[in-house]
Amino acid sequence: MSFHRTVVVFGSAASAVAIVASVIVAGILLNDVNQLYYDVVADLDEFKFYANDAWKGIMHYKQRSHGSIDFDSIFTRIRRQGYDQGGYAAPKPKCNCAAQVSGCPPGPPGPPDVQTLRDTYSNGHQISERNVV
Repeated sequence: MSFHRTVVVFGSAASAVAIVASVIVAGILLNDVNQLYYDVVADLDEFKFYANDAWKGIMHYKQRSHGSIDFDSIFTRIRRQGYDQGGYAAPKPKCNCAAQVSGCPPGPPGPPDVQTLRDTYSNGHQISERNVV
C-alpha cells in the first residue's frame, strides 16, 4: 500500500508543479501581449504624426505653387477615356458612315444556331448550350 501512496503523492506534486508553471507562463504571455499592444499603439501614433506632417508639407507646396487650394482639385480626379473614346491626345471620333452599296451577292452562311444544333444532335444525346461553341 505504501508504494501506491508514494506514486499518488508524486503524481499530485508533479501535477501541482505543472499547474503553477502553466499559470506563470500564461502571466508572462499576457504581459508580452500587452507590451506588444502598447508598442503598436505608440508606433501608430508616430506614423500618424509623420503622415500628417507630410500632408501639411504637400498642401504647403501645392498652395505655394498654385496660389490657393481648391477643395475639388484635391479630392477629385480626371477620368481617363475608355478604349472606344480614345485617350487624352486622341482626336474626337468622326462618323465613318458611307452609303450602303446595293446589288451585292449574299455572303456565305453563318454558323448554325443552338436550336438547329439541338435539333440535329438530339437523337438520344444530351446536349446543352454550354457544350455548343
